[in-house]
Amino acid sequence: MKRMYPIVLQAQADGGFLVTFPDVPACVAGGANWEEAYANAHDELSQCLLDLEDGREGMPVPTPGGDVFAREGDSVMLVSVDTSAFRRATEPRPLCRSVTMPRWMAEMARTRGYDVSRVLRDALTARFHPHPASSRPIPLRAHARKTGSMQVRALP
Repeated sequence: MKRMYPIVLQAQADGGFLVTFPDVPACVAGGANWEEAYANAHDELSQCLLDLEDGREGMPVPTPGGDVFAREGDSVMLVSVDTSAFRRATEPRPLCRSVTMPRWMAEMARTRGYDVSRVLRDALTARFHPHPASSRPIPLRAHARKTGSMQVRALP
């Protein structure tokens, strides 16, 4: 299921970023810079939402970006998560597929002791890195009010 959730990025004294999720308070992420923090936020939120789905607790309703409270200096962004795609991409259960190759190649792999499934899996993993479920950030413009809350709207 695809949804957009707000996140709050807080700059830390060590130069890193802490990410909190207003709609999933038990979920926290971070990173050395905002790009890494955003990528980690995507994966962490996806995993937290899968845990909620599996526990039959239900998915939290995303808070509209303009209703998110953030301190002055914090950044509010949206992260797009697709729990179905993330579940497929991170499913540890192997999937059996037939592979067509020339007979000589199969014989050479067998005589040299290669596990064809492992070679194919390693090659595809290297080709598809970074993770296919990752997404790009959606920047928001935030205007601080005197109360310290943020009014947020999408950039044009």
